[in-house]
Amino acid sequence: MHPDGQAFSEKVSSYYRARPGAGVVQVAALAAVVVLWMLGRFQLAAPVSFPLVLAVMVAFVLAGAVSDFKLLHHPTALVVHLRIASMVLAVAALAVITGWGPMLGIGFALVIFENIQRLGSERWRTVSGWCLVSVAVSVAAIAAGIAPSFVDREVLYALTGLNAVAIIFVAYMVKLLQAETERSKAKLALAAAHDHMTGLANRMAFLDRLKQALVDSRRSGRPVAVLFCDLIDFKDVNDTFGHEVGDAVLVEIAAKFEACTRARDLVARYAGDEFVVLLPDLESPRNAIALARRLIASLDEPLYVTGLHLRVGVSIGIAISSDARSTVRALLSQADLAMYSAKMKRRSAWRLYVPHVQPACAFSAAVAHEPGSGFGDKAVSKAIEADRQLSA
Repeated sequence: MHPDGQAFSEKVSSYYRARPGAGVVQVAALAAVVVLWMLGRFQLAAPVSFPLVLAVMVAFVLAGAVSDFKLLHHPTALVVHLRIASMVLAVAALAVITGWGPMLGIGFALVIFENIQRLGSERWRTVSGWCLVSVAVSVAAIAAGIAPSFVDREVLYALTGLNAVAIIFVAYMVKLLQAETERSKAKLALAAAHDHMTGLANRMAFLDRLKQALVDSRRSGRPVAVLFCDLIDFKDVNDTFGHEVGDAVLVEIAAKFEACTRARDLVARYAGDEFVVLLPDLESPRNAIALARRLIASLDEPLYVTGLHLRVGVSIGIAISSDARSTVRALLSQADLAMYSAKMKRRSAWRLYVPHVQPACAFSAAVAHEPGSGFGDKAVSKAIEADRQLSA
């Protein structure tokens, strides 16, 4: 399916799952049959055959039910038009049968509001277009003498243009209202998934993404890596210069960490001065180690924040999913253990968790990083070789 179509499908499906009573409008329309029949009895509308009106409403309900089912399971442009047209034509048919022609504005307003709310603000042109078509068909039927007119024809013709303008106006206003609602929901969803200070993903968003990455990993056979990062000397900065400076340091470090990663990687603020990085679709352990090297190197130079030169380091623990049994909790626990092992160096360093070995030697040899040391391929190769020896 095309990405736009898939997005629309997910949007409609989520809407219907959130609203199990999606057929309320159809039920309300059936109740309107009785009202219209009563209007005819009191000569407020053209006398109508109750079975005829009922047949129109039943056809409307059936068409709406079919289109609702299709929208939920396989939404397409044709199904969207079917749903809108079934509601619009039912309203138009009732208006013509009762002699109200296109004057049944309440029915059109209901159609406009319901469909734009359900299908999204971008569908307002489609909805208003069908309403305008029904107005034209109704007026043509009355002009040809096919349908009765409870309203004087002269008045009806005079108000037809105003009716059309009103339909477009109502559809556009509902569109604006729905668009604002969609924007508000998007902002809330964004705020719920991001750390308000750094702009990074928050813990919940990271856990969701890691869970999905592990599912994808089982299908592709490529592992997932998690880097658990804990800042060194950040507490001293916070205690000495205050939380405002500490917050500015976190923002600066977040930007540096994001600059070190690929577009498909995810950097998140896990808690306080802890950051986590997700590397999906990992080609080699070297990639994770190389990223750890870049993260450490990004803090080589002192941070210039609020007129202060501050030096902060980072301890990094690396964990790589080993097989299909790897879980979110296990991977985070391994990365956390490796990070605490790296902290024992009391300077910027990383450790790689090595599975299937004794807990006492479950980490690769720590590779500490001194500013300007180069930290080249030889250091990476030594770490990988150390892992092999420990595993053996």
